[in-house]
Amino acid sequence: MVAMDAAVHRRLTSSATLVAALEDCRLRYGAGQARAAITAVDPACESPGETRTRLILRAAGLEVRSQVSLSDDEGFIGRVDLLVGDRVVVEFDGAVKYDGLDGRRALMEEKRREERLRDAGFRVVRVTWSDLARPAALVARVRSLLAAA
Repeated sequence: MVAMDAAVHRRLTSSATLVAALEDCRLRYGAGQARAAITAVDPACESPGETRTRLILRAAGLEVRSQVSLSDDEGFIGRVDLLVGDRVVVEFDGAVKYDGLDGRRALMEEKRREERLRDAGFRVVRVTWSDLARPAALVARVRSLLAAA
């Protein structure tokens, strides 16, 4: 899924091309699973962490949308990695974007953006690579915030 999301996001291929390739190879076993995976491709996902987070949340039966633009009374707040339901923002944080001087600026901008999201009534869950190793705990955190929202 990570590779397919990335390839479709970068416009290296399309879901239609993936389906055609699947039909061309005439799989005897696993064709249904492969077709289901292609159907689940999300070209909006921008990183492996976002894809894996989305898959965990969807497997738990949660409604998840990728790269959703949100606004408040002041205007555009930003685009969030994932929106669960209507009020829970899920942001995947890879450590690389916070390295160096530019990273410090990015971190400060991220903090201001998160404050605006919270002030607008959104609940925010930050996810890191270690959270993906404990999917049940991640789902529980998101469900808790959904209930509180």
